[in-house]
Amino acid sequence: MTSSRRRSFDLEEIARKISEHVEIKDRAYHFKIYKECFVGKDLVTYFVNSGLVKTVSEAVDLGNLLIKEDYIKHVLYDHGFKNEKLFYEFTEGAKSRLYSQGSPHTMTSSERLSINDEELEEIAYAIFRSPKGTTGSIKKEGVKRMKKYFFGFLCFVGEELVTWLVKKGYALGVNRAVAIGNALIDKKLIHHVTHEHKFKNEYLFYQLIDDLSEEMSLSDAQCNLFFFSFIFLSML
Repeated sequence: MTSSRRRSFDLEEIARKISEHVEIKDRAYHFKIYKECFVGKDLVTYFVNSGLVKTVSEAVDLGNLLIKEDYIKHVLYDHGFKNEKLFYEFTEGAKSRLYSQGSPHTMTSSERLSINDEELEEIAYAIFRSPKGTTGSIKKEGVKRMKKYFFGFLCFVGEELVTWLVKKGYALGVNRAVAIGNALIDKKLIHHVTHEHKFKNEYLFYQLIDDLSEEMSLSDAQCNLFFFSFIFLSML
């Protein structure tokens, strides 16, 4: 990466985008927990997919530039930046700046997103309409810990919804997808099946709220009735 290329980067803005779009969470390795860290390979993927860089090599260079300029570091200071399953975290200085600006880790779901109620309702409807039985789709039932959940309305898996939101373009990365999930909960459009969890990128079951499912099912039924009525009348 040339020096002119380096100068073109707003590292403060890149750090903020990392906090929004790359999955940052507590991770375990060799029986030790590392708080609020992310994986090198995930950051490389984000850099390339977002268009910040064109190649993996440039992504690694950018990661090392962030280390050099004291934005991120390896959790044990053992490595430079690599396109590997190594854990990295923001430096204390970068954390304090991000928090003072309103980092996603200190904001509510609605503050974290530039998204209005109508867009959230559109996403909820798209969830309802997604094909059944495919990755990232809604499922009728789920099995966890030998207990089977049966509900009157559809339920889906948190980590599959995250994949679906990214695949459909509603979110650029995992963190934003999780933020959208929590915004859907805050707006009472979805909920955890037993109301025990906020939205998480995990194998947990969620469902649309009952009123919304009923409304959408009724809307579909009305559309089908109108369609078949139109076909019938056109044949007379």
